[in-house]
Amino acid sequence: MDANYLELLQPIIMDEENRALCKPPILEEVKAALWSIPKDSSPGHDGFSASFFITAWEFVQFHLLAVAKEYFGGYPLTCGLGTTNIVLIPKVESPNSFAKFRPISLCSVVYKILSKMMVARLSPLLDKLISREQSAFIQGRSIFDNISVAQEMV
Repeated sequence: MDANYLELLQPIIMDEENRALCKPPILEEVKAALWSIPKDSSPGHDGFSASFFITAWEFVQFHLLAVAKEYFGGYPLTCGLGTTNIVLIPKVESPNSFAKFRPISLCSVVYKILSKMMVARLSPLLDKLISREQSAFIQGRSIFDNISVAQEMV
């Protein structure tokens, strides 16, 4: 087999789109991501909620921007910012088995901000990246559409 088979693949993401995905973040992007997080969402392992960061925006904005620039520049998250704790929340007053607990993941707000920024950048490209046959977990598509098609084919 020829080692140059990768040359046969056509790019899906054009250079301009790739540059937009990789460009250094700006403060407005960070702010939009933070403000899209519910203020009362679960805090991360550090105990800080989105409400804290919104209230302290004047003091933390440039620190958050610096973290975002480092991350989008290819540097790994430091200081446990990417750490997620899984915590069991009781479903009933006196749980006596694991089935009576509900697991939740506690991600840091900084991690949530970076995730939301990535989602905002990737969202316009999803139609190009994900085939039409993929319908579950895609906004505006329903897995039930595929079930209907499958039933009609049978």
